[in-house]
Amino acid sequence: MIYFIIVFISFLLEGLVSNLVPLNSLFFQNCFTLMSLLVLYPYFFHKNNIYYALAFVAGVFLDVTYMNTIFLQGLLFLSIAFLIQYLNAYISSHALNLVFLSIIIVIFYRTISYFILIVIGVKTFSFLTYAQSITSSLLLNIAYTLVLYYLMEFLKNKFNLTKVD
Repeated sequence: MIYFIIVFISFLLEGLVSNLVPLNSLFFQNCFTLMSLLVLYPYFFHKNNIYYALAFVAGVFLDVTYMNTIFLQGLLFLSIAFLIQYLNAYISSHALNLVFLSIIIVIFYRTISYFILIVIGVKTFSFLTYAQSITSSLLLNIAYTLVLYYLMEFLKNKFNLTKVD
């Protein structure tokens, strides 16, 4: 239950921060909901279906609430959940590794998002806009990932949560 609350809080923070920070900010474009899915994956050992459902539903809520697209973010989040599972098979989920994984996730998310939006003709973007969206996402998302990681470590110890590294 606590995992769903963490994702929901991340979802709300994503909206709050996006309202407080200008869209053209060079350092603060967030993907908090995705970063929460990255940090929480080790707590879903042998519960992959629940994890995938959580990722899809979080993406759909993001679609409906913030993006005004239908199922695009849901499918993107689901594909990223598969990527997170694949990467976690080879990389343990410690703080430094999560920084590396969050960089990979942000690059993958931005690349696929831009590609899909260009292919279906919703928008056209320059390469500079694409590159800037990645670089502007990294700083805040890495910081959020680390804060959430240490929060989950605290909660794991306090409530005896099961985590598989």
